[in-house]
Amino acid sequence: MDFDDQLIEKLNAPGRHIPTLTPPPPPPSTDPTTATPTTSTPDPSTLPSYPRPSHTAKDNESYYIKPIPSGLRGHNLAALMSACHNHTLHNGFDIVKKAGVKPTTTKNGRKSIVSGASYYKWHITCVLGGKPKNTRHLTQEQRRRDKGSLKVGCPSRVWAWAVDRDNPDGEWEIRWGDTDPALHNHPPVDVKTLPNHRRRAREQDGVKEAIERIAASGVGRKEGLRELRDLFPGGLFSEKDMANELQKYKMLAKQQQQRSAGEQEQVQLQEQVQQDQNAHADDDEEELEDLEEDDEEEGEAERNLHVQLQTQTGQAYHLTQQLQQPQQHQHLQQSGPSHQQLQQHQHMYSSGVSGVPGYW
Repeated sequence: MDFDDQLIEKLNAPGRHIPTLTPPPPPPSTDPTTATPTTSTPDPSTLPSYPRPSHTAKDNESYYIKPIPSGLRGHNLAALMSACHNHTLHNGFDIVKKAGVKPTTTKNGRKSIVSGASYYKWHITCVLGGKPKNTRHLTQEQRRRDKGSLKVGCPSRVWAWAVDRDNPDGEWEIRWGDTDPALHNHPPVDVKTLPNHRRRAREQDGVKEAIERIAASGVGRKEGLRELRDLFPGGLFSEKDMANELQKYKMLAKQQQQRSAGEQEQVQLQEQVQQDQNAHADDDEEELEDLEEDDEEEGEAERNLHVQLQTQTGQAYHLTQQLQQPQQHQHLQQSGPSHQQLQQHQHMYSSGVSGVPGYW
């Protein structure tokens, strides 16, 4: 038996002190002769919006509200919280997860959280529990906007436990703690004034699509709220919620238009770049053709110049040959007598007759 089981046994023990509850007011008299005139209170469902709860809790006030049953189970934590929200929706309050607990180990007298462990226990409190934050220390007279908190320090709380601590993904159940969860310091409130209940109502099937159709039609928030309540009579919708949804739809539509315009501009820019590339390619082809024509003209000129150079070279060669021929004749004429003289001298040194020696 763990600590919570001991507390639950102590809480349910016989002879336990039960606080005195404030008796409900007597019902109004139906006798027309003795009945006092009273003003009729309008039905909240017919109002355009729902006001915030204006109850201020006192220290000595206690109100009994049917608590979440101990032992309520779900196949996982999300299913258990859904069952709890369904219970609170029909009993005039709401709950929220406050703090989770992970398994710990003790080493050398010091506790440490197991690394990578999952939560096996959650602290579930009334949504009106705790104290409102006032970081700027403002008074009600100094506030310029209606930003009053719903928190009034309600003490009601329960615990959500994993049935198997080693398997947090398995079944979970509700267990009571050391205080009576049925005692609140506020009376049951209209659930239409609780934002979380209204948010969950907007997350139901078909509500989002209906809001989008209403927003696309361009109607105002009052007409849109009337149409939405006609489609979902049991829905918790307020005029402020409808205004927020319409504003959200307008912002999404504007972003989509901007995105479409940006995509269209990008497509146009790509088309322009493609056209510029095609134009540059055509210009390059024309330049290439011009260069080929210029190359052909330059080749023809080079060939003509080469032929001219060959012709001039041949002419110069023939002219040089013609100039060299007279010089060769003159050289031969000049060298002719000396050859004859040489022959005569040879005759002088030889007798010319075989067997007859010459002068030597």
